[in-house]
Amino acid sequence: MLSGPAIKNTVEVAAQLRAAIARSTSVDARVLVRTRDELRHLVRANPFSDGRAGSNQLHVVFLPRDASDASASVAGVDLSRYLPEEAAFMGHNVYMRRPQGPGSSKLAAAIARHTQGLGTQRNWRVVLKLAEQADQLPESL
Repeated sequence: MLSGPAIKNTVEVAAQLRAAIARSTSVDARVLVRTRDELRHLVRANPFSDGRAGSNQLHVVFLPRDASDASASVAGVDLSRYLPEEAAFMGHNVYMRRPQGPGSSKLAAAIARHTQGLGTQRNWRVVLKLAEQADQLPESL
């Protein structure tokens, strides 16, 4: 993970990483990149940090920046159909609170359909660990 001033264009970095993975493995893997500052903001902006949910109930779907159609589409999900599950859409990220845990979430399935499966979902513990690891990197990266 790189962060800070070295990353000016995360879409470009993701494309370079994708190409490198394809060259070395013959796998065309979609790559998503978030900067240190974006991860910090993601943690601070958590709309479900009110203590009502444990970290196993909180998840974030990271959407690619070049998938603006998917980001717009996910905003059209009728959240009232999935209560008590909740979601909040912020830029290229979707926060989800799933009181029954990650098992068979109908909301997660709906979001995956609306984003054509382009995102990657991580539980809140992993998001916090990514932010912690990014904070431990030298500022010059």
